[in-house]
Amino acid sequence: DANRDGILSEEEAHAYQAQKLAAASKAPPPTLEHVSYGPHPRHVFDLWQAPGGQPAPLVLYFHGGGFVSGDKAAVRSQRLVQQCLAAGVSVASMNSRFLGPGVTLRDVLGDAARAVQVLRSRAEEYRLDKTRFAACGHSAGAGTSLWLAFHDDLADPQSSDPVQSESTRLKGAVSWDGQFTYDLPQWGEPFGEETRLRFGGFYNSPTIYGLKTDEELRGPAGRRLRAECDFYGMISA
Repeated sequence: DANRDGILSEEEAHAYQAQKLAAASKAPPPTLEHVSYGPHPRHVFDLWQAPGGQPAPLVLYFHGGGFVSGDKAAVRSQRLVQQCLAAGVSVASMNSRFLGPGVTLRDVLGDAARAVQVLRSRAEEYRLDKTRFAACGHSAGAGTSLWLAFHDDLADPQSSDPVQSESTRLKGAVSWDGQFTYDLPQWGEPFGEETRLRFGGFYNSPTIYGLKTDEELRGPAGRRLRAECDFYGMISA
């Protein structure tokens, strides 16, 4: 309760979480902190530049939290940053929007793609080798990394926005405790529909895809939206 008004706001809770994670840091201070890659307050990243004057590969880290919580500071309590820097690899840790009114799962995944494109567009400024980008993360961050890895390139060469003309393709992705698809109704196939409905909670809601009813979720529009989040179905040789 930072302002001591007796009410713990969502913003105060997230700030406290980030502060505690930073206090447990195993990583050195970032080269750049809270750099914006979009219009939303959570469209920010921290960047650790690898030593040396040559363009370095980049690992993008996406935090976990079920798309409703978490912070980019989570990477600071892990060994990842130190290990990458020692190997001559730069690291960027990303925040993105949380699921909520007006923000769908595809929007959140799109934030990750936008972050990749922004970092590629600034490759010269940040001394990055834009041909060698990889992603990793835990839970929701793991699934985000896999979605980026298996999705077709989202670059739009005809866009008037030079950032959107950059590629979203990755050289690799690492999944820690990741999910197998974000076509969430599909979870009923391996786990059983009764189990999915019993334990799925908020993630059973069609609002995650910007829909209102289960009928829409199962219908043509819902199938298209779910397929756009189904990185399992995107895997190819």
